[in-house]
Amino acid sequence: EMKVFLFPLLLPLSGSFISVPDLQSRWTISRLQIRRQPFQTESLFRSIKPFLLRPSNLEIAQAQCNSRKLQKQVSGVSIKAQQLPATLIDAHTSEPRKISREWREHSVIYQVYPRSFYDSNGDGVGDLKGITLKADYIASLGVDAVWISPFYRSPMADFGYDISNHTDVDPLFGSLSDFDEMREALHARGIKLMLDLVPAHTSDAHPWFAESRRSRDNPRADWYVWADPRPDGTPPNNWLSHFGGPAWRWEPRRAQYALHHFAPQQPNLNYRCAAVRDALLDAARFWFARGADGLRVD
Repeated sequence: EMKVFLFPLLLPLSGSFISVPDLQSRWTISRLQIRRQPFQTESLFRSIKPFLLRPSNLEIAQAQCNSRKLQKQVSGVSIKAQQLPATLIDAHTSEPRKISREWREHSVIYQVYPRSFYDSNGDGVGDLKGITLKADYIASLGVDAVWISPFYRSPMADFGYDISNHTDVDPLFGSLSDFDEMREALHARGIKLMLDLVPAHTSDAHPWFAESRRSRDNPRADWYVWADPRPDGTPPNNWLSHFGGPAWRWEPRRAQYALHHFAPQQPNLNYRCAAVRDALLDAARFWFARGADGLRVD
Protein backbone atom coordinates (compact mmCIF):
# COMPACT_ATOMS: atom_id res chain seq x y z
CA GLU A 1 0.00 0.00 0.00
CA MET A 2 1.05 3.57 -0.60
CA LYS A 3 0.22 6.08 2.12
CA VAL A 4 -1.12 9.28 0.58
CA PHE A 5 -1.21 12.65 2.29
CA LEU A 6 -2.47 15.31 -0.10
CA PHE A 7 -0.54 18.46 0.75
CA PRO A 8 0.08 20.63 -2.33
CA LEU A 9 2.52 23.13 -0.84
CA LEU A 10 4.95 20.47 0.34
CA LEU A 11 4.92 18.31 -2.79
CA PRO A 12 8.37 19.55 -3.90
CA LEU A 13 9.81 18.54 -0.52
CA SER A 14 11.00 15.14 0.57
CA GLY A 15 8.48 14.62 3.34
CA SER A 16 4.76 14.19 3.89
CA PHE A 17 2.43 15.99 6.23
CA ILE A 18 -0.13 14.98 8.81
CA SER A 19 -2.39 16.90 11.14
CA VAL A 20 -4.48 15.98 14.17
CA PRO A 21 -7.46 14.41 12.33
CA ASP A 22 -5.15 12.12 10.34
CA LEU A 23 -4.21 10.24 13.51
CA GLN A 24 -7.84 9.13 13.75
CA SER A 25 -8.56 8.56 10.06
CA ARG A 26 -6.02 7.25 7.55
CA TRP A 27 -6.44 7.06 3.82
CA THR A 28 -4.62 4.71 1.47
CA ILE A 29 -4.66 4.06 -2.24
CA SER A 30 -4.08 0.35 -2.61
CA ARG A 31 -4.15 0.09 -6.42
CA LEU A 32 -3.65 2.85 -8.94
CA GLN A 33 -4.14 1.76 -12.54
CA ILE A 34 -3.92 4.22 -15.41
CA ARG A 35 -5.55 3.12 -18.65
CA ARG A 36 -3.08 3.03 -21.50
CA GLN A 37 -3.06 6.26 -23.48
CA PRO A 38 -0.79 7.54 -26.26
CA PHE A 39 0.89 10.02 -23.84
CA GLN A 40 3.39 9.36 -21.06
CA THR A 41 2.88 9.50 -17.29
CA GLU A 42 4.68 12.86 -17.22
CA SER A 43 1.83 14.32 -19.23
CA LEU A 44 -0.62 13.29 -16.53
CA PHE A 45 1.47 15.00 -13.87
CA ARG A 46 1.74 18.17 -15.97
CA SER A 47 -2.01 18.17 -16.42
CA ILE A 48 -2.76 18.23 -12.70
CA LYS A 49 0.37 20.00 -11.42
CA PRO A 50 -1.11 23.53 -11.75
CA PHE A 51 -3.95 22.50 -9.46
CA LEU A 52 -1.68 20.73 -7.00
CA LEU A 53 0.60 23.72 -6.65
CA ARG A 54 -2.03 26.46 -6.93
CA PRO A 55 -5.51 25.36 -5.75
CA SER A 56 -7.08 28.43 -7.36
CA ASN A 57 -6.30 26.96 -10.77
CA LEU A 58 -8.80 24.12 -10.46
CA GLU A 59 -10.58 25.14 -13.65
CA ILE A 60 -7.31 25.03 -15.62
CA ALA A 61 -6.46 21.56 -14.33
CA GLN A 62 -9.97 20.33 -15.06
CA ALA A 63 -9.85 21.65 -18.61
CA GLN A 64 -6.51 19.98 -19.24
CA CYS A 65 -7.69 16.69 -17.79
CA ASN A 66 -10.97 16.81 -19.69
CA SER A 67 -9.13 17.42 -22.94
CA ARG A 68 -7.28 14.14 -22.47
CA LYS A 69 -10.40 12.28 -21.28
CA LEU A 70 -8.49 10.54 -18.55
CA GLN A 71 -9.87 8.07 -16.11
CA LYS A 72 -8.23 6.31 -13.20
CA GLN A 73 -9.27 3.13 -11.51
CA VAL A 74 -8.72 3.57 -7.77
CA SER A 75 -9.49 0.51 -5.63
CA GLY A 76 -12.04 -0.59 -8.22
CA VAL A 77 -13.90 2.74 -8.20
CA SER A 78 -13.74 4.72 -11.43
CA ILE A 79 -13.00 8.39 -10.75
CA LYS A 80 -12.45 11.08 -13.33
CA ALA A 81 -8.92 12.46 -13.19
CA GLN A 82 -9.99 16.01 -12.44
CA GLN A 83 -11.67 14.77 -9.26
CA LEU A 84 -8.57 13.06 -7.89
CA PRO A 85 -6.92 16.06 -6.22
CA ALA A 86 -9.97 16.38 -3.95
CA THR A 87 -10.69 12.67 -3.51
CA LEU A 88 -9.11 10.02 -1.32
CA ILE A 89 -10.11 6.45 -0.54
CA ASP A 90 -11.13 5.90 3.05
CA ALA A 91 -9.07 2.98 4.37
CA HIS A 92 -11.93 1.75 6.55
CA THR A 93 -14.76 1.76 4.01
CA SER A 94 -12.90 1.61 0.64
CA GLU A 95 -15.25 4.33 -0.56
CA PRO A 96 -14.26 7.64 -2.22
CA ARG A 97 -14.23 10.42 0.33
CA LYS A 98 -14.13 14.17 -0.29
CA ILE A 99 -11.65 16.09 1.81
CA SER A 100 -12.18 19.65 2.99
CA ARG A 101 -9.93 22.58 2.26
CA GLU A 102 -7.88 22.67 5.45
CA TRP A 103 -5.28 25.28 6.37
CA ARG A 104 -2.44 23.02 5.34
CA GLU A 105 -3.68 23.01 1.75
CA HIS A 106 -3.40 26.74 1.12
CA SER A 107 -1.03 28.15 3.75
CA VAL A 108 2.24 29.97 3.19
CA ILE A 109 4.72 28.00 5.32
CA TYR A 110 8.04 29.38 6.55
CA GLN A 111 10.75 26.91 7.52
CA VAL A 112 12.96 27.72 10.50
CA TYR A 113 16.22 25.87 11.07
CA PRO A 114 16.72 26.65 14.77
CA ARG A 115 20.50 26.25 14.84
CA SER A 116 21.08 29.16 12.48
CA PHE A 117 17.94 31.28 12.92
CA TYR A 118 18.53 33.43 16.02
CA ASP A 119 20.81 32.97 19.03
CA SER A 120 19.15 34.36 22.16
CA ASN A 121 21.95 33.69 24.66
CA GLY A 122 25.16 34.30 22.73
CA ASP A 123 26.43 30.71 22.78
CA GLY A 124 26.77 30.66 19.00
CA VAL A 125 23.77 28.38 18.38
CA GLY A 126 20.22 29.44 17.53
CA ASP A 127 17.52 28.27 19.90
CA LEU A 128 13.77 28.20 20.58
CA LYS A 129 13.90 31.44 22.58
CA GLY A 130 15.42 33.02 19.50
CA ILE A 131 12.34 32.05 17.50
CA THR A 132 10.13 33.54 20.23
CA LEU A 133 12.09 36.81 20.12
CA LYS A 134 11.67 36.96 16.34
CA ALA A 135 7.94 36.15 16.32
CA ASP A 136 7.06 39.70 15.22
CA TYR A 137 9.52 39.45 12.34
CA ILE A 138 8.02 36.12 11.24
CA ALA A 139 4.52 37.61 11.43
CA SER A 140 5.65 40.57 9.32
CA LEU A 141 6.41 38.16 6.46
CA GLY A 142 2.70 37.36 6.16
CA VAL A 143 3.16 33.61 6.61
CA ASP A 144 0.41 31.33 7.90
CA ALA A 145 2.55 28.66 9.54
CA VAL A 146 6.09 27.98 10.74
CA TRP A 147 7.74 24.61 10.17
CA ILE A 148 10.60 24.01 12.60
CA SER A 149 13.38 21.52 11.92
CA PRO A 150 14.25 18.99 14.66
CA PHE A 151 15.13 20.36 18.09
CA TYR A 152 14.73 17.07 19.99
CA ARG A 153 17.43 15.49 22.15
CA SER A 154 20.17 14.22 19.87
CA PRO A 155 23.92 13.50 19.72
CA MET A 156 23.82 15.65 16.55
CA ALA A 157 25.49 13.12 14.27
CA ASP A 158 23.05 14.32 11.58
CA PHE A 159 22.20 17.82 12.86
CA GLY A 160 19.31 16.64 15.01
CA TYR A 161 17.78 14.06 12.68
CA ASP A 162 19.36 11.34 14.83
CA ILE A 163 16.91 11.53 17.72
CA SER A 164 17.61 10.04 21.14
CA ASN A 165 14.39 11.29 22.79
CA HIS A 166 11.30 12.18 20.71
CA THR A 167 9.49 14.01 23.51
CA ASP A 168 12.11 16.40 24.88
CA VAL A 169 14.05 19.45 23.71
CA ASP A 170 17.81 19.18 23.35
CA PRO A 171 19.52 21.54 25.86
CA LEU A 172 21.36 23.05 22.91
CA PHE A 173 18.03 24.59 21.82
CA GLY A 174 16.37 25.17 25.20
CA SER A 175 13.68 23.35 27.15
CA LEU A 176 10.05 22.30 26.99
CA SER A 177 9.17 25.58 28.72
CA ASP A 178 10.93 27.43 25.91
CA PHE A 179 8.85 25.43 23.44
CA ASP A 180 5.64 26.44 25.24
CA GLU A 181 6.63 30.12 25.13
CA MET A 182 7.47 29.88 21.43
CA ARG A 183 4.14 28.19 20.66
CA GLU A 184 2.24 30.88 22.56
CA ALA A 185 4.12 33.66 20.76
CA LEU A 186 3.32 32.19 17.35
CA HIS A 187 -0.30 31.37 18.12
CA ALA A 188 -0.85 34.86 19.56
CA ARG A 189 0.08 36.21 16.12
CA GLY A 190 -2.18 33.79 14.26
CA ILE A 191 0.69 31.60 13.08
CA LYS A 192 0.33 27.82 13.15
CA LEU A 193 3.18 25.61 14.33
CA MET A 194 4.49 22.58 12.43
CA LEU A 195 7.19 20.26 13.74
CA ASP A 196 9.37 17.66 12.07
CA LEU A 197 8.54 14.03 12.82
CA VAL A 198 11.39 11.65 11.93
CA PRO A 199 9.90 8.15 12.00
CA ALA A 200 12.35 6.21 9.82
CA HIS A 201 15.18 5.87 12.31
CA THR A 202 16.49 6.95 15.70
CA SER A 203 19.90 7.71 17.10
CA ASP A 204 21.96 4.73 18.20
CA ALA A 205 22.00 6.54 21.56
CA HIS A 206 18.23 6.14 21.91
CA PRO A 207 17.18 3.88 24.82
CA TRP A 208 15.13 1.81 22.36
CA PHE A 209 18.25 0.89 20.39
CA ALA A 210 20.36 0.38 23.50
CA GLU A 211 17.90 -2.31 24.53
CA SER A 212 17.39 -3.78 21.06
CA ARG A 213 21.11 -4.26 20.41
CA ARG A 214 21.67 -6.07 23.73
CA SER A 215 20.28 -9.44 22.64
CA ARG A 216 17.89 -11.19 20.27
CA ASP A 217 15.26 -11.91 22.92
CA ASN A 218 14.71 -8.68 24.84
CA PRO A 219 11.35 -6.77 24.71
CA ARG A 220 12.64 -4.45 21.95
CA ALA A 221 14.65 -7.03 20.04
CA ASP A 222 12.56 -6.54 16.89
CA TRP A 223 12.20 -2.74 17.06
CA TYR A 224 14.98 -2.26 14.49
CA VAL A 225 15.91 -3.95 11.22
CA TRP A 226 18.40 -6.72 11.99
CA ALA A 227 19.83 -9.32 9.61
CA ASP A 228 22.22 -12.24 9.89
CA PRO A 229 25.55 -12.04 8.07
CA ARG A 230 26.34 -14.11 5.03
CA PRO A 231 28.37 -17.29 5.62
CA ASP A 232 31.62 -15.35 5.15
CA GLY A 233 30.59 -12.79 7.78
CA THR A 234 29.93 -9.94 5.34
CA PRO A 235 26.70 -7.86 5.27
CA PRO A 236 23.54 -9.64 4.10
CA ASN A 237 23.41 -7.74 0.80
CA ASN A 238 25.05 -4.93 -1.15
CA TRP A 239 22.74 -2.08 -0.11
CA LEU A 240 24.39 1.32 0.24
CA SER A 241 23.66 4.17 2.62
CA HIS A 242 22.51 7.52 1.23
CA PHE A 243 25.51 8.99 3.05
CA GLY A 244 27.94 6.57 1.38
CA GLY A 245 29.31 3.15 2.24
CA PRO A 246 27.40 0.02 3.23
CA ALA A 247 23.92 0.36 4.72
CA TRP A 248 24.72 -2.26 7.37
CA ARG A 249 26.55 -1.92 10.69
CA TRP A 250 27.86 -4.92 12.62
CA GLU A 251 26.60 -5.36 16.19
CA PRO A 252 28.75 -7.91 18.05
CA ARG A 253 26.35 -8.26 20.99
CA ARG A 254 23.67 -9.72 18.71
CA ALA A 255 26.08 -11.07 16.09
CA GLN A 256 23.88 -9.37 13.48
CA TYR A 257 23.89 -6.36 11.20
CA ALA A 258 21.66 -3.32 11.79
CA LEU A 259 20.27 -1.49 8.77
CA HIS A 260 20.88 2.26 8.40
CA HIS A 261 19.82 4.14 5.27
CA PHE A 262 21.65 7.26 6.42
CA ALA A 263 24.48 7.60 8.99
CA PRO A 264 25.66 4.47 10.84
CA GLN A 265 24.46 6.22 14.01
CA GLN A 266 20.88 6.22 12.63
CA PRO A 267 19.59 2.62 12.77
CA ASN A 268 16.34 2.02 10.89
CA LEU A 269 13.19 1.29 12.87
CA ASN A 270 11.22 -1.83 11.99
CA TYR A 271 7.68 -0.82 11.01
CA ARG A 272 6.55 -4.42 10.82
CA CYS A 273 6.55 -4.19 14.61
CA ALA A 274 3.25 -2.77 15.89
CA ALA A 275 4.88 -1.47 19.06
CA VAL A 276 7.17 0.75 16.98
CA ARG A 277 4.23 2.25 15.13
CA ASP A 278 2.44 2.89 18.42
CA ALA A 279 5.52 4.50 19.95
CA LEU A 280 5.94 6.97 17.10
CA LEU A 281 2.24 7.83 17.11
CA ASP A 282 2.52 8.42 20.85
CA ALA A 283 5.35 10.86 20.16
CA ALA A 284 3.15 12.67 17.63
CA ARG A 285 0.27 12.83 20.11
CA PHE A 286 2.65 14.25 22.74
CA TRP A 287 3.40 17.28 20.57
CA PHE A 288 -0.21 17.72 19.47
CA ALA A 289 -1.21 17.75 23.13
CA ARG A 290 1.44 20.41 23.70
CA GLY A 291 -0.09 22.64 21.04
CA ALA A 292 1.55 21.74 17.74
CA ASP A 293 -0.78 22.18 14.77
CA GLY A 294 0.82 19.73 12.38
CA LEU A 295 3.80 17.52 11.60
CA ARG A 296 6.00 17.37 8.56
CA VAL A 297 6.99 13.71 8.22
CA ASP A 298 10.63 13.40 7.20
